[in-house]
Amino acid sequence: MRWILLVAVISTMANPRDDEWSEDLDVPVANVPDCTTQGLQTRGNGFTSAACNVEDLCMAMMDMDKDLGIDESLIARGGTRMFAEFLSPYKCLGEYVDTDRGKLCQAAVDFGKLTWLYEHGKTKSKCAGELVAARTRPALHKKLESWIATIAGPSVWTSKAKNAGVFCKLSHQKPGKKAKVKYALANCAKLPNKAVTPSL
Repeated sequence: MRWILLVAVISTMANPRDDEWSEDLDVPVANVPDCTTQGLQTRGNGFTSAACNVEDLCMAMMDMDKDLGIDESLIARGGTRMFAEFLSPYKCLGEYVDTDRGKLCQAAVDFGKLTWLYEHGKTKSKCAGELVAARTRPALHKKLESWIATIAGPSVWTSKAKNAGVFCKLSHQKPGKKAKVKYALANCAKLPNKAVTPSL
């Protein structure tokens, strides 16, 4: 039940309904390159990690985004592949990142999805592996979850990370409204704090 509630909250935070989106902010995004279909599909290929650290967690978030899958029915109804990518809950609204409200992007850390990917060989993340291994040690498991959700996860989605070149961007515009921008993880190796590890 706890996981169901967590995922429900996560999905709501990551994909607010159109009428819940906050007012557009005039924030600079010119220094963030546009995402490409090929780039989104190939990012992070071949990554290996020696330890659970912020870069490793960032790559795990990227793996979650890549594994989400594309809604082919949406494309069949006339939508674009990039719009389908835009809808992913594992990307973050640009206004949150640009104003250093990374805690609102914690939806990128879905513990159930993270451990599922590890158990099915779809991520090599050390953080994911440690979460799985810590299931029999509740105190350790809780500390690791806390580090991911309150420290490491939000630290990935920051203006410093944006300026360092960690993200690419996607946008979508409804008629009569300003375009909405989302950031996708593109290069976790550029994170300023990539080597930070949990204190367990």
